[in-house]
Amino acid sequence: MGTLFLKLGQLLSTRRDLVPPEIIAQLVQLQDKVKPFDADIAVAQIEHPKHGLGQSIDTLFARFDIKPLAAASIAQVHTAALHDGREVVVKVVRPDIRTVIVSDFELLRELASWASARIEAARAVHIIDIVEDYRQVMLNELDLTLEADNTTQMRNNFLGSALMYVPEVYDAAKNVMVMERIQGVPISQVEVFDQLGYDRAALAEKGLTIFFTQVFRDNFFMLICIRAMCLLRRHLSKHYMQIWQRLIWVISHAISGLIVPSWVPCQKMISLSWHVCYLQS
Repeated sequence: MGTLFLKLGQLLSTRRDLVPPEIIAQLVQLQDKVKPFDADIAVAQIEHPKHGLGQSIDTLFARFDIKPLAAASIAQVHTAALHDGREVVVKVVRPDIRTVIVSDFELLRELASWASARIEAARAVHIIDIVEDYRQVMLNELDLTLEADNTTQMRNNFLGSALMYVPEVYDAAKNVMVMERIQGVPISQVEVFDQLGYDRAALAEKGLTIFFTQVFRDNFFMLICIRAMCLLRRHLSKHYMQIWQRLIWVISHAISGLIVPSWVPCQKMISLSWHVCYLQS
């Protein structure tokens, strides 16, 4: 159950209130430091005529960096530059990951059925339905055109916002997404964060404002902000937050110290990755 355990580890890495610091230090690596797959495979995925962008790397990019910037459970990310000079990140889905996920969920479904037959609490929360719903969520994550559409929707919702900026998606296919690149310092690097003199309380307030704006104004929102993927950028007195989001069942205490159930009424629950929010100081 490799992929599912990675997802669980990513979730637990945000729960410093539950997990000892020495374990957190290991779990945070699951957010972007999973073993990458071979770059030749990534290139083949990108160039694939049906599920990729259907053109050669040289045609698509002026520069493509073979070494991944980051790798996680579903995909890995390479940096590149377009021919007009724009810096981008290229997200590539892991090869054959669908087969692994389907196999994992077959086992998880059996465990859920076993628990539902024997444990009243499992029946009360409809554990089998939860497993089936999460299976679909995971499979949807494999289609980066859905992620690209959701990213564009989020970007449009916050155009001109003083609180948040979502980078532009330049191109997407089922297994590949090309997106604007933003530089920054991870907010998990607390010593750097404090040296820059950023007001944590103010950022927490802005993070909550962004979340509730998505919920109550747009009815279109992300459910978790992972601390290690929040970026601050030293430029024009702006605070920059990069959010590597995965659709999980809680919103991270890293923003607010609050745990919010995921069952918030909403038209669409989305899965975003490699997004950057600029938080105005």
